[in-house]
Amino acid sequence: MIRIVLIFAGAMLAFAYVAPTALQGIGETDGGADSAAPPRAASARAPEPAPDLKTIGNRFRVAADRSGHFLVDARINGRSVDAVVDTGATMVALRYEDARQMGLIKPSDAFDQRVGTANGVARARLVRLSSVKVGPVTVNDVDALVAAPGALGINLLGMTFLRRLARFEVSGSVLELER
Repeated sequence: MIRIVLIFAGAMLAFAYVAPTALQGIGETDGGADSAAPPRAASARAPEPAPDLKTIGNRFRVAADRSGHFLVDARINGRSVDAVVDTGATMVALRYEDARQMGLIKPSDAFDQRVGTANGVARARLVRLSSVKVGPVTVNDVDALVAAPGALGINLLGMTFLRRLARFEVSGSVLELER
């Protein structure tokens, strides 16, 4: 239990690092009387795709976006989702909304894992993903956490995915994944 809490805490800390950029502009107003209006849901706007995606054999390269994040179109259990490759996240962490669309969870499922995050205690559910694919790089049977509804703004591909690769390397502003 403590291990899971620590793992999800790492993922949430990584999210806290990514969130300011990923959520840039959400809830902004014209500064008038409505400027105190609450921000929209984090899922309303994803970061812009990173430039220069390249596939070379069983390797995949992605350039960092302007904020330094490695945004990819991942295929999780065959479904395309936006995700940030995050070498600082201990686990793959999924948004509730995406996990629900993938059939990984049902509304009646309990979020039975209490996890510490940069924003306090959150709830999550441990799941196993059949596959995680980025370009030609595929890893099967990947442990992941699903964040409670509204708790996560973008999916994170953390170390439960990355450590199963033959190699991953950040060189300057380019991340290379190899299976």
